Amino acid sequence: NIPLPDDQWAYPKKLNIVEAVGVAWAFQILKAIIKIMLLNLTVYGLSTYQDSSYSYFRELDLGSALSEHFLTVLGICFGAVIFPITRFFVIEFWSVFLRFMAGMLDYKGDKHSMVEHIMVSAQSSYIFVLVPILGDFVQKIAGFVLMYGGIKKQLGTSTFLTILILLAPLALFIGIASVLGVFLTLLLI
Repeated sequence: NIPLPDDQWAYPKKLNIVEAVGVAWAFQILKAIIKIMLLNLTVYGLSTYQDSSYSYFRELDLGSALSEHFLTVLGICFGAVIFPITRFFVIEFWSVFLRFMAGMLDYKGDKHSMVEHIMVSAQSSYIFVLVPILGDFVQKIAGFVLMYGGIKKQLGTSTFLTILILLAPLALFIGIASVLGVFLTLLLI
């Protein structure tokens, strides 16, 4: 018999929600760096083609676009910096909603660990943001697929009910927006 080590690093450790958001944040920072590099490469390429006498881009005035370039880079950096704050708001919303649904479905286990398991697994979809152009779209789809799998397994719901649980916040926001729209319309008449 070979004795197993008592080292804490010998076995995989489950991430908690803070660690999962930290890993997702690292991917967001890498995505921001890639975006800025591609944006700078594009501006450099356009300015190079603008200088040539036979270029289609010689009519393009890049001087005015540089301030927009600065604001775009600033927006990318700002989005990467505030990502954990916005992510924690989204996680808290889903946590409250999923605990409410677990209560309605008469879930017998620990609701907090169940929600944390679902949200941690959904954070792993942020690896897809590193893919240029389609990465954000693929990440959103993968996040919902992972939440679907987590909700279905943890709550033991049917496929249809799981899809309804995932779409319920969207219906809630559309309903609130509709009520606000009607209220503002009536207020302005």
